[in-house]
Amino acid sequence: MDNITHSLFGLTLARTPLSRAGRGTTAALFLASNVPDIDIVATAFGGAARYLEVHRGPTHGPLGLAGLSFVVAGLVWLGTRRRADASGPPGASLAALWLASAIGIFFHVLMDLPTSYGTRPLSPFSWTWYGLDWLPIVD
Repeated sequence: MDNITHSLFGLTLARTPLSRAGRGTTAALFLASNVPDIDIVATAFGGAARYLEVHRGPTHGPLGLAGLSFVVAGLVWLGTRRRADASGPPGASLAALWLASAIGIFFHVLMDLPTSYGTRPLSPFSWTWYGLDWLPIVD
């Protein structure tokens, strides 16, 4: 899936009861729905070939889900604390933001499965590609 689709899905998730967690949930879901594709930075360190080696790898696996969701939750939590306003709604707890971020990342990986490219949801433990090939990728 493209990042516009991931972004819109993250915003859609923010319209569910997940938003009841408090301020920052929408930002966490939006960022988390896109963060697994941070593997694009591999291009800067090894070119396009390196990017293709790591794309939809560890950032789409269990370690990526745990680590990236904590990073997103932490950044959003710090941001909401920095912009705290006594008159506004209360900020979500770090745990609630972590859960929302984990859900956003989980759905990102799930949305990559129906593409012809697929994903490696078990990396780095298994580098096996899984894909349903229901949706073509057009570049």
